[in-house]
Amino acid sequence: MNYVVGFAFAEYPRTPGVFYVALIRKTKPDWQKGKLNGIGGKIGCEMNFDVKTFEETEHEAMVREFKEETGTETNAESWIYFADMKIPGGKVAMFTGQMEWDKFLALKTTSEEVVNLLRVDRVGEYEPLPNLAWIVPMAKFFLHNSTMPALTIEEQDVPACGLSCEP
Repeated sequence: MNYVVGFAFAEYPRTPGVFYVALIRKTKPDWQKGKLNGIGGKIGCEMNFDVKTFEETEHEAMVREFKEETGTETNAESWIYFADMKIPGGKVAMFTGQMEWDKFLALKTTSEEVVNLLRVDRVGEYEPLPNLAWIVPMAKFFLHNSTMPALTIEEQDVPACGLSCEP
């Protein structure tokens, strides 16, 4: 199974250089329940008698998932693909993007998973998934370094240190 996850950022207009990120408080699966994660979900695919009849691109899935979970329209060009994280049975395509402050403030909860707008440097104070300690800073880095090639993150590359890792 393949997934997408996106990290939408906005710079606080009264304090240049201070960024906020949109995350959701997960209700499922059980191992993520109650923790913050990026916004995303499964890449859509339809099968008809073992024949693939439809499959979204990763960018299309990111746009759809962001609208489903925040009520806000984006387009594929607003999302920068920056990494693939290999997981058992698939991968997670990771995206980053920057929004204008007013549009960022308009993000709203549209499902049981609540949207949270948090200062990037304080994400660790709000019970995120442990890997967000290094994924959020990486996503923010790629906002301003989008010409770098995307990364492939293997399971053995993932820090086992949780929130104690330095970004």
